[in-house]
Order: sequence, then structure tokens, then C-alpha cells
Amino acid sequence: PQDLGWNPYVLSWTDTRESESEKNILMGLFDKYVPTVLEANRTRFKKITPIPEICHIQMLCSLLECLLVPPNITKECPKDWYEIYFVFACIWAFGSATFQDQLVDWRTEFTKWWTNEFKAVKFPATGHVFNYYIHPETKNFMPWTDMLEPFELDPEVPLQSQIVNTAETTRVRYFMNLFVPRKKPIMLIGNAGSGKTILINDKLSSLPTETFVITSVPFNFYT
Repeated sequence: PQDLGWNPYVLSWTDTRESESEKNILMGLFDKYVPTVLEANRTRFKKITPIPEICHIQMLCSLLECLLVPPNITKECPKDWYEIYFVFACIWAFGSATFQDQLVDWRTEFTKWWTNEFKAVKFPATGHVFNYYIHPETKNFMPWTDMLEPFELDPEVPLQSQIVNTAETTRVRYFMNLFVPRKKPIMLIGNAGSGKTILINDKLSSLPTETFVITSVPFNFYT
């Protein structure tokens, strides 16, 4: 499948969309953004783990499938709305695996490249492109910190298992809430102690037991 390129997968996915006008809009956006981003991804940026190109495309389509739903998108909405959500999905599909190593913050490098390369959708001037989500009503980019929930200490829960909400935990939860109801896979990657297990357990514990069965399969460095 990797040898076939990304077009067959995208064509297959767009065929699942009901509206012909939406299919045309999306194909135009794929042609506008994906070739350029793929080329830059091969040569410019370092990722925390190797990701095949087709997996980036699958991630992009999964994000679009989750985002291009009412009330985010309606039959009468302007084409600009599609591009806003496409850009958001594209940034996370291709840039979410960038990280900060000892020498370079690759998230900053990705942000600089993106904002210089693509001008149609404007981001706020400060911070990374990853610092913002799309407000569902205004379609403006707003900081994740606007979605922070206040911390409440639960005396019944061990302190080491409690989550103090940050912009990082808020956006991880945002994507988990997008993907889990639609049965999309999720993988969190990060250093030991960065909160991956706590965030996942928090999400799993919130799922209704009537419709979800949870199984934990531990792995370690030697597995």
C-alpha cells in the first residue's frame, strides 16, 4: 500500500462522504496541502517515533471524519469552514509527532514552516500552531487554556493519580473525546512520568460500562 501513494486511500475515504460538493472541496484541499506537507515532512522535521506516510494520511482522514460533522459543518456553510478544519486536522496529523529534543524544538520549526508556507488560514501570532483549537461557533483559533477545567481535589483518589489540568492534558482529552466514540485508535507517546497512563485511565474510567469493556495489556521496555 505504501508504494501506491496516498491518492487511492484519500479517494476511497472521500467516496464515503455523502455530498458531491463536499467531495470536490475536500479533494481540492488534499491537493493543495498534502503534497507540500509530505515533502517537508520527509526532509525538515524530526519526529519522536517513525511514522509511515500512509499513517499520516489515515490520521488526517480520521480527524476530518471526526471534525466534519454538524454543528461544525452544515450543508449551507461557506467553503472557508472546510479549509479551517482541514488545516487544523492537517497540522495535527503531520505535526503532532514533532517534539523538543536537546538542540531543537521541532514544534517551533514546524510552526515557522507552516505559517510561512500557507497563508490562507491565519493563526494567532504567538506560540505554536498546536496551542490552538477551533471555537465551534466563531471558527476562530482559541488557546487550549480557554478550555481548562478548575482543579478539584478528590480525597478518595490518591494524589499521584489526580490530574491538574494544563493546555497539554486538555488537548489530549479533546482528541480522545473525538476518537473513542468513533472507534478510532489512539497512541500516546512521551517520556516516563509525562502522564500518559493517568490520562488514559481517566478516560477509560469515564466510559459507560454498559457499552464498553476495558482490558489492560501491560508492556515494558523489554516487550
